[in-house]
Amino acid sequence: MTIDASSNNQQQWGEQITQYLHVFAGILYTYHERLQSSQVLGEQQKRLRAIFEQAAMGIVILTTDGYLQQVNQKFSTIIGFSQSSLVNKHFSEFVYTDDLKSYIDPTEDLIARKINYYSIEKRCISGNGKIKWINITVSLVKKLNGEPDYLVAIVEDIDQRKQAEIDLKEAKINAEQANQAKSLFLANMSHELRTPLNSILGFTELMDFSYELSARHKDYIKTINESGQHLLSLINDILDLSKIESGKLELNVNSIDLYALLDSLERIFMIKATEKNLEFDLIRESHLPRYIQTDQSKLRSILINLIGNAIKFTDQGYIRLKVGNPDLKTSSDDQSLQLTCSEASLINLDFAIEDTGIGLKKKELLCLFEIFTQGKGGQQSGVGSGLGLAICKRFVNLMGGNITVSSQINQGSTFQFNIICTLAKSIPSKQIDSMENLVMGIKSPQSQYRILVVEDNDDNRKLVKTILDYENFIIKEATNGKEAIELFQKWQPDLILMDIRMSEMSGDQGIKIIRKIESTNESKVKIIALTASVFNGEKERLLFGFNN
Repeated sequence: MTIDASSNNQQQWGEQITQYLHVFAGILYTYHERLQSSQVLGEQQKRLRAIFEQAAMGIVILTTDGYLQQVNQKFSTIIGFSQSSLVNKHFSEFVYTDDLKSYIDPTEDLIARKINYYSIEKRCISGNGKIKWINITVSLVKKLNGEPDYLVAIVEDIDQRKQAEIDLKEAKINAEQANQAKSLFLANMSHELRTPLNSILGFTELMDFSYELSARHKDYIKTINESGQHLLSLINDILDLSKIESGKLELNVNSIDLYALLDSLERIFMIKATEKNLEFDLIRESHLPRYIQTDQSKLRSILINLIGNAIKFTDQGYIRLKVGNPDLKTSSDDQSLQLTCSEASLINLDFAIEDTGIGLKKKELLCLFEIFTQGKGGQQSGVGSGLGLAICKRFVNLMGGNITVSSQINQGSTFQFNIICTLAKSIPSKQIDSMENLVMGIKSPQSQYRILVVEDNDDNRKLVKTILDYENFIIKEATNGKEAIELFQKWQPDLILMDIRMSEMSGDQGIKIIRKIESTNESKVKIIALTASVFNGEKERLLFGFNN
């Protein structure tokens, strides 16, 4: 068989070329694949770079020892430096000195892998040298072997929000200081205004008992006293309104005898109504509870104001006070109160004050409870400040109720209000209604009593001495707490009447020292506090060391 050598060589050469072509194609394919992968990676890198640069938050890549490697445009804007100037700078160059430690400690914990990230609000120093607030959240990026690689920080500009918080805090502090200043001013005004009024009212009442004055002079004294009482009422209204506006108004809840309160009001207004030839009726529903827990002072103030207005604007007919509660019932067998709800249950008390007076127009009713607003009758009388009903409404609202009025011209008006209170079994035995327990005289003692009067106002001190002008009383005077302490140690009085607000040493400071001096004694001197303050909480503050 003949072999064609050239044909065989051509075949081998063709196979080699085919093999080369396959290898080349593989290379081309691999290159093409890599090229495509590189293009994809390039697109991803471009996208990631765009996200990095255009992010709404500042982004910083740092080495684990705190040097900035990459920063985005937002961080550059926040910090106030160019991007190029920030690279390779240490982060401590931009941190406010006082806040540096608060960055270092959590960063060390992060690198030590004690925490996964931390976020803090701190101050930095911007490019213009000003201090700026930022919120920074830092996390750790690890290598494949788990070792720390680099840090990523996300930075938010919170300077405006932080400044607003600082301004709000300062405004709150300023407001609190203003309220404190206002409260101090009101306390001083209360003392300065009521102190001379105490003398005026006290001496006019003493003079009214005198047999040496003529009927005409007694009438003058009565006019002075009534004018003083009116002025005192206006002062109290203004002080109450100031407390309401400053947010100082609060309830002083105690167990009270509602029957005793209503009886005392009936006696007071029966006299006033009789002077105008008016009838005064108290209608107390049979199921009305006797003992309740509420703010007696505010309830009394509301009723005095409303009943007083009714008498003032009624010339003929009657005044009627109705008090009841539909939630409670009486037993059909006897008239004793049978409570249908347990003690401390919330109950609703309804009050209505009816009169047959001059009445009010509909347009007057719309603004009757606004400050400094009076009906036509009040304006014509020239009496009052337009504060009483506004204060009544605030008091009623504070006690959980509401107040309304209905009226017709020349036929009369009806004021209705309710309060939310709780039932009580009784009142403490030591709680005494001052209207029920007036001192009528002094029982002849077996021996003389030493009384120390401590008061820095000469007129008030003279008034107290005059009231205590009794043969079995030996009276000495002091003008401040320091003098009171000296006389207490030398003279050992049986009773001390101590003014609270005095120069050099106040009464409450003096009493603390006196109580400390006699701390080892079994018997303690009786001390009564004298104060012109009308603020809630004053009495509770003075309970330390005082008997009353």
